[in-house]
Amino acid sequence: MDKPSYYAIIPAEVRYNNQLSANEKLMYGEITALTQATGECWATNAYFGRIYNKDVRTIRRWVSHLASLEYIDIKLVYKSDSKEVDKRIITLGTKLSLGSGQKCPTGEGKNVLDNSTSKNSTSIIDEWFEKVWIQYGRKGNKQSAIRYWRKLSDIDRKDIEASIPAYLQSREPQFRKDLSGYINPTYKRWQDEIVAQQEESKPLQLGNM
Repeated sequence: MDKPSYYAIIPAEVRYNNQLSANEKLMYGEITALTQATGECWATNAYFGRIYNKDVRTIRRWVSHLASLEYIDIKLVYKSDSKEVDKRIITLGTKLSLGSGQKCPTGEGKNVLDNSTSKNSTSIIDEWFEKVWIQYGRKGNKQSAIRYWRKLSDIDRKDIEASIPAYLQSREPQFRKDLSGYINPTYKRWQDEIVAQQEESKPLQLGNM
């Protein structure tokens, strides 16, 4: 994939967000450049890795962080009749679309709306965590785990929830990581610890030999 010749745009909300690293802000700008032609970015993590001279795991973390802050949206397209991902489509998140680069409107009405939306979103995320906490067996420090959970993107949360049954089956309880360690967004252990479950072979029928 050739490097785009379009201008990159990094709005003020992204530029001055202290939760983002400098490289994550640059990546957002790169995504805006890649989406200018069609509104969609199909660049892979390997492509971004070559641009920034970073490993794929680091790139994956940057993309997930931008998605968790709703600056970008991610859609996975699967191959026909398969769970294998065919391609990833990145679009710019709707979070910044209303401002269109202009000054953010102020006033009591906006603050009330933002606070209400934030509370509703947090409530849904926390309820989701409770389900996962129970599914995992309530192992580890719950407060530490929920702090990590809130930092994750919805895509990561879904991946974690899907990976837990296989992980629990592959480890005796005493050898399992605490949930906070398993879902730590910096290390993404759930991506490393998934153990593929081999199909159990049928018992040999000696009488048929």
